[in-house]
Amino acid sequence: MTIGERNGHTFVRDTSMTLSNADDLVLEMSKRLGTVVCAGAETVSGTYWITAARDGVPMRCVFVQHAGMTRGMAIGDPIPTEADNPIEDLDGDGIFAALTWLGLDAEGWLAEGPSDVLRWSGERKPQGGQIREIKRTHYERYQLPDDDDWLSRLTAVVREEP
Repeated sequence: MTIGERNGHTFVRDTSMTLSNADDLVLEMSKRLGTVVCAGAETVSGTYWITAARDGVPMRCVFVQHAGMTRGMAIGDPIPTEADNPIEDLDGDGIFAALTWLGLDAEGWLAEGPSDVLRWSGERKPQGGQIREIKRTHYERYQLPDDDDWLSRLTAVVREEP
C-alpha cells in the first residue's frame, strides 16, 4: 500500500483491492473524517467500484462486475460526471472524473506524490455491514450462470494504439 497527502486530502493506494472495496468502512470512517471515497477497478474481469460517504451517510455506491453479473448495482444519485464518464470506463476516466468532482486530485497525487510505502498484513479485515449485504444480495440475484458456456459470453475489446 502507499499512503500520502495532497492539498489537505489523504490518499491510500491499495493494490490488494481489499480496503478500497470495503464500502462499510467508508461509512464508518466518514463519521469521523467528513467525506471519504474509495474507488477502484480490475479491468480484466470488468470490475469497477466507487463508494462515497459524508458524515456517515452514503452519497454514492456503484459496483459493476461484467465477468460475474448481468447487471451492475448503484445506490444514491449519480455523480454529475457519470453522464459523460461512466464509472466502468475502461481507462478509469469515470472513476477519476468522479474523484475530481468530489474534490480529490487522485491523478495528481499518483503522478507527483508525496507518498510513503505502508505494509498492511491483512490479518484484520474490514467488517461487513449494510452495503456489503446489499452487494451480496444483488450479486446473488444477478450473477451469471455457473456453466461451461462462460467463454461464449466474453467480448474482446479492440483498442487502437494511443
